Amino acid sequence: MTIARQLAEILLRGMCEQSYWNPLDDPPHQSPLDDPLWKGANTKNYALSRRPRVYSGEKVIDFERQQFLRKANRDAVLSRIPEHRNDRIISLQSASVVYDLLTIALGRRGQYEMLSECLERAMKFAFEEFHLWYQFALSLMAAGKSARAVKVLKECIRLKPDDATIPLLAAKLCMGSLHWLEEAERFARMVVDVGDKTSEFKAKGYLALGLTYSLQATDASLRGMQEVLQRKALLAFQRAHTLSPTDHLAAFYLALQFAISRQIPEALGYVRQALQLQGDDANSLHLLALLLSAQKHYHDALNIIDMALSEYPENFIKPKLSYLVNNDLESYLFLF
Repeated sequence: MTIARQLAEILLRGMCEQSYWNPLDDPPHQSPLDDPLWKGANTKNYALSRRPRVYSGEKVIDFERQQFLRKANRDAVLSRIPEHRNDRIISLQSASVVYDLLTIALGRRGQYEMLSECLERAMKFAFEEFHLWYQFALSLMAAGKSARAVKVLKECIRLKPDDATIPLLAAKLCMGSLHWLEEAERFARMVVDVGDKTSEFKAKGYLALGLTYSLQATDASLRGMQEVLQRKALLAFQRAHTLSPTDHLAAFYLALQFAISRQIPEALGYVRQALQLQGDDANSLHLLALLLSAQKHYHDALNIIDMALSEYPENFIKPKLSYLVNNDLESYLFLF
């Protein structure tokens, strides 16, 4: 087991992916060292006379992976009696190294589905082991299994309640494709209510809480409820900006919330603060152009868009502004 793990470490650290070729193809006739751009190049031709003895196909790779993990799982000590404590710790450390190497190897290839399946098998000896649970949650996130990832992150929060990054990550998942806004609010409040242990993360917690309230206001059907949630969002963003005045995201979302509430002058002030902190932020530039156009300052908005297009050419707001400023009907019709 140790020799196999050391071989995997050597391959992951020492194998150059640029020099690898498909075993089914003909080998290259020239070494990378013969590249004229290579500083230490010489004129000798390194013709490779034979193909590497590597069996091709995902089935063989999967077979080797299963053999490797089967060995790691078999050597793991599962007994919880006190006499086996030291053996259990050693076997768990060895298995964790194997799964870490597997994470590196499969992560490079984007095989997150396979990685999550492998880490799921490791759960049988991951009792109260935060590292494996967190790796499992991250692999589920990467594989697009957000609902299961949130459930695993709840276990990670139980194992490590003082780590504010875990509920923030869970809140991000809930606000995304899952649209579990009540769950997102609960995770954000975990960060806010923990206390001084996560004081550096409190601003992020209030930022997540404000986003949750803003999204809930968008979904609300009653006008009164929308106004209540928008006020809560505004207060949360103001608190986040107070705790972290150098965070451009706090200033941006505060400006965005003022813009949603139709308070354009206040929104302009905060979006300019965000751009002072992060001058090339695309969202802040976009919001500034929209706010200027809302005040009918079309020339200023067009200048902002011209500047933004040099960095982000995929922006499509320019044709409408060109029409409003220059009466360029052809550019305006391009939008439709």
